[in-house]
Amino acid sequence: MGYYHIELCPKSKKLCTIVLPWGKFEYQKLPMGLCNSPDIFQEKLFAGFDYVRAYIDDLLVISNGTFQDQVGTVLDKLLKAGLKVNAEKSFFAQDNLEYLRFKITRNGIMPLPNKVQAIQNIAVSTAKKQDLTR
Repeated sequence: MGYYHIELCPKSKKLCTIVLPWGKFEYQKLPMGLCNSPDIFQEKLFAGFDYVRAYIDDLLVISNGTFQDQVGTVLDKLLKAGLKVNAEKSFFAQDNLEYLRFKITRNGIMPLPNKVQAIQNIAVSTAKKQDLTR
């Protein structure tokens, strides 16, 4: 519901008008369902945080600083925006983790082994080449 915390400018309100049987309605806040809504939301929420990576509702805080300095700042920002963090799905102070189907460690970022194995197991096509000039 974080989208509804972002006010639309007057020109955007005109573009985000819907027609209902009882009249027209202009969205005042950023609506869900627009292709740019996730990008706008992430940009507004985490502008100036060069150590935060966000993808839809998944956040990654990359830090060499103290836990309180950076993670605490991100959690405060979420709280002020009226957003909640699911503690059961959250991980803090991890040396390695899986994020967006990649394994992230202190040594770098690599694809998950089971994803690599799936690609290696793809069978080579035995079909003859088709004549594409016809």
